[in-house]
Amino acid sequence: MPTPESTVTFRDLIAPLTPEEFFADYYGKRAVHIPGDPAKIQRLFDWSSFNRLINMTTLWNARTMKMAMDGRNLAPAEFCRMGGLRDGGHDFVPDWPKVGELLSGGASVVLDLMEMLDPGSAAIATALQMATASRVTCNAYYSRNQRPAFKSHFDTMEVFAVHVEGEKTWRLYDGRFEEPVEAEGYRYSSFGEDHHEAAKGALSQEIVMTPGDILYVPRGQYHDALAASEACLHLSYGTVRPTGLDFLSTLRAAALHDPLFRAEMPTLDDPAAYRERVRDLARRLGEMCDDPAVAGELLDEQRRRLFDMIPGFDLPAPDFAAFYRVQAKGAKLARRGKDWQLTTPAGKEALSPAAACLAEWALPRDVITRAEAEAALPDLDEADLRSALSQLRTLGILLRA
Repeated sequence: MPTPESTVTFRDLIAPLTPEEFFADYYGKRAVHIPGDPAKIQRLFDWSSFNRLINMTTLWNARTMKMAMDGRNLAPAEFCRMGGLRDGGHDFVPDWPKVGELLSGGASVVLDLMEMLDPGSAAIATALQMATASRVTCNAYYSRNQRPAFKSHFDTMEVFAVHVEGEKTWRLYDGRFEEPVEAEGYRYSSFGEDHHEAAKGALSQEIVMTPGDILYVPRGQYHDALAASEACLHLSYGTVRPTGLDFLSTLRAAALHDPLFRAEMPTLDDPAAYRERVRDLARRLGEMCDDPAVAGELLDEQRRRLFDMIPGFDLPAPDFAAFYRVQAKGAKLARRGKDWQLTTPAGKEALSPAAACLAEWALPRDVITRAEAEAALPDLDEADLRSALSQLRTLGILLRA
């Protein structure tokens, strides 16, 4: 379980911007640079954190560690050798002396998918995951002065660049690919350099990132970055929500249970019957889309993704923590005489004293566990806490994992 020293809320992470301002004005719409206090980030992740990770040498191979220099991804053979993997297989693994030579020559190194490998990076990932209700990944980037690692590009995810050490100049362009996804024809790698050079458009912003800063870049927006100090370090978080394509996958799974979709299509020799069958299928699809159970399946899957990577063990106690996402958008708690009232976008609700006590403690947080609530609110007995959790879940303030 995270310690207090390795936790952070989304509100604290993006301060002085508020979550309400961020989601109303920027998320999914336009980039924003949020200057920050170096200590806010460096208490969570710093050079020692990165060194600890990269020196876990058996974690890294050509799929989990990348190198780049002068706008070109280095081929595995340029920085790796064949070696044994932790699972007993063989693949390209870093040739560490060669990696050092390349770094000295100005190359950049990227540690992929390291979001839960360090307590500090995991704390930031959890804050982003709870705030955006999205699956989150993180890569750590080490780069050298004035040597570009990657060309101007766009990402298929919402990007939160958290600057840790040194300085880096980010350039954002007017060009934005509409709703990119990881499918051929709709991601950066589907197009050549000439296309990207034309599509990125004019330079719209140039931002110098320093320790503690955060830069949000919407999915699809062209950008590039260049280290402006001898060495710099940043964490790049990506958040991804399900799309309509995921809903189609849910529909396909539901259609499997319907005999109409399992039936063979009419013969090509009877075009009229074929067209009528297509109309029947379309009508049935419409009915399925209106079925709350079908939409509920996608919501359930999104909820499972939301919680599936949060650490929940505090051994030697064997129980896995009971997590709750705090969904406090627009919620305000106020006392009216002896009574407590919670105002949400859905209206006003009276709270029991126990629920008010729990709400007052939980609302500033992104995620809580029952064990944390028990420790923080010792005056609530088991029955009161159970009732308070139930009331806040009913009101939509808490979402159970």
